[in-house]
Amino acid sequence: MMKIKKKMMYLTILGAVFLSGCSPKKEAQKTAENHSTSSSQAVAESSTTEENTGQASNVTSSSSSTTQESSTEPVQTTLWNPEKAQQLDQFMASWGQTMGQEYRAYGKGNSVKHYVFQVPDHILSGEVAFFVNEQQTEMSWSEDGESGQGYQAVAVYSDFDTGEPGMGKHCYLFAFYNGEPRVLICELTGYYETRAAKFKDTENQDLKNGFAQIVNNSPVQISEQPEAAAAPISYEEAKSLLLREQLPFSDASGHLVNKGDIPGISDGGNYLILDNGSVMLRQYSGAKGFEEYTLTPNADGTVRIMWESFTIEDLNKRSTGIPKDVVVPR
Repeated sequence: MMKIKKKMMYLTILGAVFLSGCSPKKEAQKTAENHSTSSSQAVAESSTTEENTGQASNVTSSSSSTTQESSTEPVQTTLWNPEKAQQLDQFMASWGQTMGQEYRAYGKGNSVKHYVFQVPDHILSGEVAFFVNEQQTEMSWSEDGESGQGYQAVAVYSDFDTGEPGMGKHCYLFAFYNGEPRVLICELTGYYETRAAKFKDTENQDLKNGFAQIVNNSPVQISEQPEAAAAPISYEEAKSLLLREQLPFSDASGHLVNKGDIPGISDGGNYLILDNGSVMLRQYSGAKGFEEYTLTPNADGTVRIMWESFTIEDLNKRSTGIPKDVVVPR
């Protein structure tokens, strides 16, 4: 009996030792497992954070790249715009001073009456035919220098409404043709009845260069000295040119128009000195008619002769035909 009790006690002690030995291991294992799980979660969370950060960085980089590409795209410009129009206005004011002239700007709906027709409205409406360098063509009004047909006009400048009235006034048309800037000058220099608005390329290099420089966004330069004017035409030279070209002019007695012969019409008599060295000769033709010859010197050594016939009805001067217009050497 005593042996059995001892044996039971021994087994109880042994079991307690065994249990006490196993518990720390299980706790340590559990602690290790918990630590491993926490580390795995931390690594996973860190990986997720890095992935999200990488995605955000990629989005930012992509956005920055898109912005950079957008900012480097070329800015679309047109041949003409309000800024260039303002530059042209300033240029014409300065250039006019060098020429001793004052110019005003005109445009569609705000025309200048250049002697007998409105520029540009009568051309745009087709009331007068439009010619450039003796070739009939089309003209349209353009805000950008690119829209429209034929010559795409963007500006008109004239000294008609400034200074002293008279012959030899100037009307310039600034336009584009096939994308190229052109400066045209009206060939009409007096009150001649006509159904054609004849223009030609200006010979003034400052005007041509100035317009082109404004169009190309280049610095505008103006010559300090105006171009030399053509030598004026004397009465004897005018008479000689008319006879040489076999035009029906005679200054024999009874042929020339005298001052006061036709009130309000024959003022100035048979020989008038006009602007820019031009002259006008007048003579009678028939019972109620008379003729006017206007001779205008050009810088290239030629003379433009315009010859027109008129009749007098109720003291009103009426044209009897289309003016003749020739350019001859001096």
